[in-house]
Amino acid sequence: NTQDPSGDVHFKRPQRRHSQAAYGNMETIRKKADSDELLLSMHVNLRRVRKMSQPYQELLRKNRVVIVEDMQEQDLINHLIQNDVLDAKEAQDISETHKMRKKRVAALLDLLPYKDDSAFEKLVEALQKTKQGHLAALLRGNVKPDPPTEVKVTSRSPTSLTVSWTPGFDGGCQQQFEISYCRKANGDSNFISPPVEVKDPGATSYQISGLQASTTYAIRVRGVNNVGPGEYQ
Repeated sequence: NTQDPSGDVHFKRPQRRHSQAAYGNMETIRKKADSDELLLSMHVNLRRVRKMSQPYQELLRKNRVVIVEDMQEQDLINHLIQNDVLDAKEAQDISETHKMRKKRVAALLDLLPYKDDSAFEKLVEALQKTKQGHLAALLRGNVKPDPPTEVKVTSRSPTSLTVSWTPGFDGGCQQQFEISYCRKANGDSNFISPPVEVKDPGATSYQISGLQASTTYAIRVRGVNNVGPGEYQ
C-alpha cells in the first residue's frame, strides 16, 4: 500500500505469478499423462501376439502371392465369421479400409497369424466350401502331381488305341488323369483341347476310340489334383 501527499491511500492488486514449483508440477503431470498413454499403448501391443504356430504361419507366408492373386474373399469371410475366426468388426475393417480385392485378401492374411491354430484349419475348410480347393491344397502343403511313367500303347484296333501308364506321386492329394493326343502325319502337332479326362483316381489305362485308320498318333498323359495339372509324359 502507498500513501500520496494528499493523504489518500492506494492499494495495489497483487500480480499472479506461477512459481517455478507450479510449472514443475504441471510438467510432472504432463509427463505422467504421456507415460500412462505409453503404458496403455504397450499394453494393447502386448496383447497383439502371434498365436498361430510357426508351421502354419510359414504356409501362409510361402503361398501368400498365389493366395492374394486367386482368393475370392467375400463368401470366405462370411464363413470365417460364422466359425468365430473373425468378428464383425474385423470383417468390417477389412472391407471398408481396402477397396481393392487383393488388398482385402492381404489384410486378412496379415490378421490370421494373431489367431490360434484352429483359425488356419477353418480357413482351409472355408476355402473348400467356397470352391477354392486349389488354395486349400496349397495350405495343406500339397503340390502338383509328378508326371506318370511308362506311358505306352498296350493294344490297338483300326480306330482305337489303349494307352497305359504308371501313376507318379500324387502331390499329397487325390489325382486323376488327362490324356491328349494328335496325329503325327504331315507334321501335325496340334494336340486335342480340352484333353480327355480320366476321372477314376486309380486308373492306369484308357481306351481312345474314334481314331482314323492307318494314322500315327502322338499320345501324352498327365496327373491333375486340387493344386493343378502336372507335366505331361
